[in-house]
Amino acid sequence: MTLIPIENTTEKQRARAYWTLLETVILHLHPTKDDTYRTNLQRFLLHVAWHEGATLTAREQWGRTPGRPGPARSFMQLEAMRAKEAVEYGLTKPDFKKALEKYSGKTAAELKQSASELGARASYYPDGNTIEELLRTIDEFGILLARIAFWKIPGAIGTSNKDHAWYWYEHWKRTGGDRSALEKTFKEKADVVDQYLP
Repeated sequence: MTLIPIENTTEKQRARAYWTLLETVILHLHPTKDDTYRTNLQRFLLHVAWHEGATLTAREQWGRTPGRPGPARSFMQLEAMRAKEAVEYGLTKPDFKKALEKYSGKTAAELKQSASELGARASYYPDGNTIEELLRTIDEFGILLARIAFWKIPGAIGTSNKDHAWYWYEHWKRTGGDRSALEKTFKEKADVVDQYLP
């Protein structure tokens, strides 16, 4: 299980390291999909993590109160209710269930129990929650939960960075702020991180 370095690394190093993790997880989940599908999915998930995770430097959401982080975890910034939905849905699908066990090192029963501790509308994780710990300590697990969450959404992910920005706001951000300005910022960040890809 991997935790990519944050300290003393460049943006390019972080992007490349995370790209490798994305490639591994996506290939594990979608071995029969063609390269075009997998590469676009990897790029989209990298764009989400790059934007949400402050250029892959924040596995805990920055909080408004010093010393107290916000509720979201992993570079993908999953709040408790979204993590709960992803784990519970994933455990109903054999391929996702196997991946959840593989990338967490936990049994399906342990993951189900941890998900049951999360509120259906809660942002914050309770103290000592296993899923919260996994999101902070295993980057593949954050990738996997984000993939499962997006898998549930009907409609294909477009291929351009503008398409990615729209899809992110429509299905991940959902509300708040000036949509056009936020999509513009997302696209600009995606354009930057794409320059680091192999």
